[in-house]
Amino acid sequence: MISPARLFRRSSPARTPQAPGPAVSRRRWPKRLAILGLSFGLLLALVFFAGPPLLKSLLVTRASEELGRKVSVGEIHLNPLLLTLEVRDFEIQEPAGGKRFVAFRRLLVDLETESLYRRAPVLREVVLEQPYVNVVRLPGNRFNFTDLVEKFAKKDKDDSPARFSVNNIRITGGSADFDDQPARTRHQIRELDLAIPFVSNLPYLGEIFVQPALSAKINGAAFALKGRTKPFSAGHETAFDLSFNDLDLPHYLQYVPFELPYRIASARLDVNAALAFRQPEKAAPQLTLAGKVALRKLDVTSPEGEPMAAFERLEVHTAGIDVFGNTIPLRSVTLTGLAVNAVRRPDGSLNLQALAAAPGGAGDAPAGSDKPPTAAGPAASSTPAKPPRIVTVDKLQIEGTLTWDDRATTPAFRTTIHPVSLTVTGLSTAADAPPARLDLQASTDAAEMLKLGGTVAPASGQVDLDLGVSGIRLPRYAPYYGPAVLFDIVSGRLDLSGHVAASPRTAPLQASVTNLALSLDDLRLRRRDEKKDFAAIPSLRVIGASADLAARRAAVADVRITRPELQVRRLTDGSIDLARLTPPPSPGAAAAPSPPGPASAAGTPAAPWTFSLQRLLLDAGQARFIDEVPAGGAQTVLAPLRVEVSDRTLGTPGTAKLAIKARINGGAEATITGTVTPSPLAAKLKTRVTGLDLVPFLPYYNQFLNVTLGSAKLSVDGQVDVSTGRDGALAIGYEGNGGIGAFSTLDKAGAEDILRWESLFFDGVRFRSQPFALGIHSIALTNFRTRIQINEDGSLNILRALASPEAVPPSAASKGAAAAPTVSQAPPRPAKPAKAASAAPAPAAPA
Repeated sequence: MISPARLFRRSSPARTPQAPGPAVSRRRWPKRLAILGLSFGLLLALVFFAGPPLLKSLLVTRASEELGRKVSVGEIHLNPLLLTLEVRDFEIQEPAGGKRFVAFRRLLVDLETESLYRRAPVLREVVLEQPYVNVVRLPGNRFNFTDLVEKFAKKDKDDSPARFSVNNIRITGGSADFDDQPARTRHQIRELDLAIPFVSNLPYLGEIFVQPALSAKINGAAFALKGRTKPFSAGHETAFDLSFNDLDLPHYLQYVPFELPYRIASARLDVNAALAFRQPEKAAPQLTLAGKVALRKLDVTSPEGEPMAAFERLEVHTAGIDVFGNTIPLRSVTLTGLAVNAVRRPDGSLNLQALAAAPGGAGDAPAGSDKPPTAAGPAASSTPAKPPRIVTVDKLQIEGTLTWDDRATTPAFRTTIHPVSLTVTGLSTAADAPPARLDLQASTDAAEMLKLGGTVAPASGQVDLDLGVSGIRLPRYAPYYGPAVLFDIVSGRLDLSGHVAASPRTAPLQASVTNLALSLDDLRLRRRDEKKDFAAIPSLRVIGASADLAARRAAVADVRITRPELQVRRLTDGSIDLARLTPPPSPGAAAAPSPPGPASAAGTPAAPWTFSLQRLLLDAGQARFIDEVPAGGAQTVLAPLRVEVSDRTLGTPGTAKLAIKARINGGAEATITGTVTPSPLAAKLKTRVTGLDLVPFLPYYNQFLNVTLGSAKLSVDGQVDVSTGRDGALAIGYEGNGGIGAFSTLDKAGAEDILRWESLFFDGVRFRSQPFALGIHSIALTNFRTRIQINEDGSLNILRALASPEAVPPSAASKGAAAAPTVSQAPPRPAKPAKAASAAPAPAAPA
C-alpha cells in the first residue's frame, strides 16, 4: 500500500525543462488531468476491491502467528474516499481452541484527513459493537493471557510517547466472562455500553458529539455512568452521573487481600450519585460527589454462622462533598431494619469486638519488613498533622432491634430491645459547632421503656440529656445480682427520670444529675429457703434528688415509703438474720486492701462526699421483731409505724430531726421526737409511751421470777439524752415521768393473786448512766393489794417471788444476761430525806 506521505510528496526535477509555449501548454493540461484522474481511480479501485481481502489475509495470518491463537475475520470493508475501515465478526480463540478469547461483531474506524499533515492518527469516530472478552484466572496467580503479556514485554520498546487523537469512542452491547478457578467462582458483565468523548494528546479541536457514559450489568446488577463534559473550557469541567443497583458485595470480598474476623453473608449496594471535576486556572482542583448511596440487606455473622449485625437499608444522602476538601457534609443518614445480636461469651468477651478489630492484623509491621515501627508522637514525623475532617449530618435516623444474650451469667440472661429509635439533628464534629439534638426511644420485650432527649456536642463531649426509664422489672435481672445475695426479689417495678449533664473530656471529670425522681412499686424480698417475704415495700418515691461528681455532693429533697413491711429475726446464737443476706467470704480469701481515696490535681486527697436529706417519711409501716434467744421466743410488732427524718447532711457534724410514731403490739402508742447527730453520736429525744403491755416481754425475765405476770402497763413521758464522751463511752440520760399500771402477779403453783396495784407512778425521774445518778421526786402507789403467806419453812411468799440464782438454769441465765443485764448492788441511800434528795439537781452528763 502506497504511503500517503509518498503520494503527496513532491520530487525535485533533475533539470529545469524549457517552458513550453502557450499553445503547447493548453494542449497538454487536459491530457495530464485525464491521466492523473485515471491513475487515481485505478488506485481507489485497487484499494477498494483488493485491499480488504489482502488486509484480511494478512490480519488472520500474522495475528495468529503473533498471538499463538487462531484468529478469524468475517468481513472487512475499506472506503478510501471516506477514510473508513469496518471489520466484522472478528474472533480470537483460546490456545486449546474451541472457546472464544476475544471477539466483536463490528468495528468501525473513521480516519480524519488531518492525520496526513499531523503525522499521527486522528480518528473522528470509533465504534465497537458487541465486544467479548473471556478472562480465566489459573492457579499460581496466572491468567489465560499471561503468555501474551510476557511475550510482548520482551520486545523492544520505543520510549517516545505515541501521538494520537481518538474522538467519539462508543462501545455497545459488550460482555465479559471472568472464570476464577482458584476461588471457584464466576463473574459476568453483560450489556456493556461505553461512550468516551475523546482521548488525545494532540492539540486537536474536533467535533465532539458523544457525551461520556458507561452502563452495564455486573453479575446481574445494573450499573450506569452518564456525564457531561466541556473539553474546551478553561476549567476542564466534567460531570458524571453514576448509577448502579443491586451490586452483590460478598461476591467480591474473596479478592480482599486480608482475612476478615467475621463473615458478610449478604450485602447489596445501590449508588445514584453525581461526580463533578473542575480544574480552575491557578487554583486547586475540585472533585465533588453528590447523591445517594444505599447499602441494603447487610448480614454479618461470625465465622461459625452466628448472627452479629444486620440491617435492611443504610442510605447516605449528600448535597456535595469536596473530595479534596476538609468537610464532609451529609444531608441525611438513615438506617432502617437494624438488628444487632450482642453476645457475651462465658469468658466475658463480646462477639461484637470482632467488628472493631483490625482486619488481617492491620497495624502490625508488614510481613518481611525489616523496618522497625516508628515511634508515636509529634517527633515521629516532621510533616505537620493535617486537621481532622469535619463531618456534618443534618439528620441521622436509626430504627432497629438490639438483642442482648449474656452467657457469662448463671443462669444466662437474654433480652430483646425493640423498637429502638434514634434521631439526631444538626450533628457536627466542628469545635465551634452548636450541640446536636438527640432523641432516643427504646422498649424491651418486658415492656420496659427508655427515653433520652437533649443535646450532644461531639467535639467537646458535652451532653445534656433528660433521662427516663420506666417499667424496669427487677426480678428478671436476678442473674446479675443473684450471686451476690442470698435472697430473691420476688417482685418490683422501677421507674427513673432525671437530667444528666457531663463533660467527659474535662479534668477533673464534670458530671451531674439533677431533678432525679425514682419510683419503686411492689417490692418484695424473700430468702431462698423460706416461703414468706421478709421485706415488702408497696410504694417508694424519691423526689428532687441530685448529685455532682466534681463537687462530691449529693442531695435528696423527699423520700416517701408507704406501707413497708419488715421482719427481723434474732437467731438462737444471738446473730441478726438481716446480717446473713450475703454469702460469707470464701475460706482463705484475704480481705482486699481498700483503694486509696481520690486525689485532686495537686495530689491532695479529695474532699469526702456529703449527702443531704431534706425529708424522709416512712408511713403506715410494719416492723416485726422475732427473738429466738429467750426461752419460748418473743415477738414485737410495730404497726402502724411512722418515721420521719429531715434536715440531715451526712459527712458533716450537723443534726437531723427525727419523729417516730408507732403502735406496739397493737395496743401501746409510742411517740419519739427530737434531734439526732450521728457522728459523734448525740440525741435529744422527747419520748412518750402509753400503755405498753409488758406481758409479751415476759420471756426476757420469766426465768428470774417464781410468779406469773398477769398484766402490766408501762407508761413513760420524758426526754432521753444520748451522748458519746471523750473516751468513747456512751452516756444515757432520762428526765421525766414514768409508771406501771394495772399490775398483777399470780403464784405459779396456785395461780392465785400475790401482788396487784392499779398505778405505780414515778414523778420527776432524773437518771444518768455516766456517771451513775438517779433521782425521783415522788412515788405514788394506788389501789395496792397483796396476799401475804407464810410458807412451811417460815419464808414469806412475797420474798420468794424472785427466783434464786441457783434455780436459774445456766442457759437461761446466760440468755437473760444477754437480754437484760442485772444490777449486782443497789445504789446507796441518800443521806437526806427523799424529798430533799429529789429536789437536788442530778449531776449533768458530760458534754
